[in-house]
Amino acid sequence: MPDKILIVDDSVENRQLLFRTLAKAGYEIVEAGDGREGLTRALDLLPELILLDIVMPELDGYQVCEALKKDLRTANIPVIFLSAETETKDKIKGLEIGGVDYITKPFNRGEVLARVQTQLKIRRLTQELIQANTELFKKNAELEEANAAITQLMHTDQLTGLANRRYFLEILDNFLSVARRHHTPLTLVMADLDHFKTVNDTYGHAGGDQVLKDFGGLLKKYCRREDLAARFGGEEFIVALPLTDLPGAMIWAERIRLILEEMVWEQIKSKVTASFGISQFYPEDSPESFIERADQALYQAKAAGRNQVRSG
Repeated sequence: MPDKILIVDDSVENRQLLFRTLAKAGYEIVEAGDGREGLTRALDLLPELILLDIVMPELDGYQVCEALKKDLRTANIPVIFLSAETETKDKIKGLEIGGVDYITKPFNRGEVLARVQTQLKIRRLTQELIQANTELFKKNAELEEANAAITQLMHTDQLTGLANRRYFLEILDNFLSVARRHHTPLTLVMADLDHFKTVNDTYGHAGGDQVLKDFGGLLKKYCRREDLAARFGGEEFIVALPLTDLPGAMIWAERIRLILEEMVWEQIKSKVTASFGISQFYPEDSPESFIERADQALYQAKAAGRNQVRSG
């Protein structure tokens, strides 16, 4: 499909000369005899290029060009000014208001074709570049989305939707650094579902999986934005509670314990309980020692009869 060129000139002779030159070169030509008609045609047809006379009645070429550049529909259409004026200041003015080139009268056919071809080539290459950048932006966005999804999968326990052990340990190190630097409280809550092997043996893995999912959902529901809950392994879970002291963590864990004790399960006819162990952070703690104390407290809760909260 040939490129469409709009010629706006109040001189019939000039339009005819340009028409013959450009039509012979294979372009589709549209004409307008004054500035107002030129604006109307430009908006209706959205040509690839506009040849615009400067000196015209009512609206001169500069005014037409300014109007074209203010309209988003025509702002990117290249405009070549046509004029008998050869003063440098006139050319500068035309370029400043948005023109891309300047052809002086009387016209040289070879020059007209060369300048038209150049601007159309620039426009085509610009559009191709914009399209390529758009596609690249889209691909980058898709790549970022895919990377985010992969990262999420790497950090998440697929059954419960909580963080996995590896990601929890990565973030816990940051929690310790913040608590140590700012002298703020930090506690760990470890939870283990009581007699979970019996649940699996009695109701199958589907029943066991449902218990794990629902317990993970319970932990997530009562976590704040700054907390981090994770499935630590099997039926064992762990929660980091920044800005929470030991009494606060005890209250939090006891609430979870009581809610779990009263939960009704679709696949399971018996109650499910959990034991909890809590540790408080000390400045000399490493992640390992911090977790070890919570684990020891959990062991004490199990040894004391399960379904209870202990601190260590």
